[in-house]
Amino acid sequence: VASQTTSLTTGSTCNIVEGTLNTGGQTFTCGSTFTVEDGGTLQLYGSETITAPTLNTGSTVKYTGNGDAGVTAYTLKDYAYHHLTISSTDATDTYATPNTTEDANGAFTLTAGVFTAPSSTFTIGGNFAHSGGTFTHNSGTVSLDGSSQTISGSTTFNNFTKTVDCKILMAIH
Repeated sequence: VASQTTSLTTGSTCNIVEGTLNTGGQTFTCGSTFTVEDGGTLQLYGSETITAPTLNTGSTVKYTGNGDAGVTAYTLKDYAYHHLTISSTDATDTYATPNTTEDANGAFTLTAGVFTAPSSTFTIGGNFAHSGGTFTHNSGTVSLDGSSQTISGSTTFNNFTKTVDCKILMAIH
């Protein structure tokens, strides 16, 4: 894990090839392109300003909050996510999507914090794992559109759809 302790601006191309870049809530500016590759993780509090990355297949964006023990409301970045993880260091921090729809082309994982799904459709291409924290459905629909997907954890959905025919769906509680 590489952790940032001050704001960083570079004129270079930025790539997270493997491992984790923890921005530590600091500004991170790439002068050229910023890519998170397969196996790379971009770890955010949720409030920092960073260059919008290209998130390749297999990449992960993980939101952790600031760890101050207070309640902080974060809005997820408007990215084209592959894997999306909410793992708040503060159990009461809230995370909401900026749009009425959200798409994670890979897995969605909620281990801690309060996640409010979009009010329309939250599409997930991989597994849905809810091992901790609170999932708030926001009167929207969770739609799984991948193959051989697993749902784990105790979760209440408002509407739930599986949009790929003739595939395997496992629910584990």
